[in-house]
Amino acid sequence: MQHFWSADLSQIYRALESLKEEGLVTMRIEHQETRPPKHIYSLTESGRAELIRWLSEPTVELPTVRNPFLLKIFFGALIPKETMREHLRSFDAALHERLMVYKQIEEYLPKRCREQGLHKHEPFLLATVRLGVKNLKATQRWCRELMAELERA
Repeated sequence: MQHFWSADLSQIYRALESLKEEGLVTMRIEHQETRPPKHIYSLTESGRAELIRWLSEPTVELPTVRNPFLLKIFFGALIPKETMREHLRSFDAALHERLMVYKQIEEYLPKRCREQGLHKHEPFLLATVRLGVKNLKATQRWCRELMAELERA
């Protein structure tokens, strides 16, 4: 899910604790010899019903974008063009690296779904990765267009 949903571990654990208090998940501890105990969370029947209810609701709001890089672009006239070009080159390289990761996920996901008996989930899981790939490619095109534009200016 990291390709479309980011959360700190502290956020996740707070949410899980809240879900546990509401009776939507249960938690068991699995002891490990060389590592700290693992907390395993599972949906309860009411938790699964709540998840299905939430999934069934239409989503009409567009995601909120908070992108520090775009904020720097917005105020880009305040810094030297060469500094902005360097930012863009670094951003382009980061986009390329992330794109390679998504491509790897896209390649191994079908096999992983088969191994874990998640056949009916496969098209939906792949859809999220494929949208991530498309977004990265579009962002990379935009980045390269802006670099070319700055070269001409």
